[in-house]
Amino acid sequence: MFVGLKSAITHVNVNGKTHVFGHSYLGTSKAELKNLHGANTAINGSNEVQDYYEESTKPTVTLTVNDIPQKVLDELMGSTTDDDGWSIGGNDDKPSVGLAIVSPRYKVQKDHVWVFPNTKVTYQNVTLSTNTESKKQMQTVALTFNVASAQELGGKMYMEKDVDTDQAMQELMQSKKLNWTEGADDGEFTATQQVQKPGSHA
Repeated sequence: MFVGLKSAITHVNVNGKTHVFGHSYLGTSKAELKNLHGANTAINGSNEVQDYYEESTKPTVTLTVNDIPQKVLDELMGSTTDDDGWSIGGNDDKPSVGLAIVSPRYKVQKDHVWVFPNTKVTYQNVTLSTNTESKKQMQTVALTFNVASAQELGGKMYMEKDVDTDQAMQELMQSKKLNWTEGADDGEFTATQQVQKPGSHA
């Protein structure tokens, strides 16, 4: 049994940077891992089910992060920046991004880690609503990681294992299949920043 979501770690295979979506990103609130295995399809014959085979699968991970700096989004999606600092979207040549999801095990001194060495990231939808006198409308960042086959895994798409508590980053760095660099919790939020009042202007 898994207890919540401890962290999400991305590694941009183009520039070698590893980002840990921790406190300075206001944390990661949700990770949905879908289609890790294909559906089993029956082989029928002689009025019996003779066997099953697994259909092809297209794993995806949807990650909700509370705050991501634009420069990190640009790295993940391969966006370019013009001379005035504007990010130019719509780039077809997206970089390969590795992703690791870490969740604690229930009443066991272990964390479980899923690793997807080769993904492409999309950031598709933004919905903004007005603040009111009594409530702020906070918008998180939802990223979709489309998982592709990884040469490091012999053409497979992901790997997973239990590791000692808080040792996920060390395991990722020491893995001969990955060789990731040490991750940095390098977002922009600090606890000393003032909270903006509802209805106030940025």
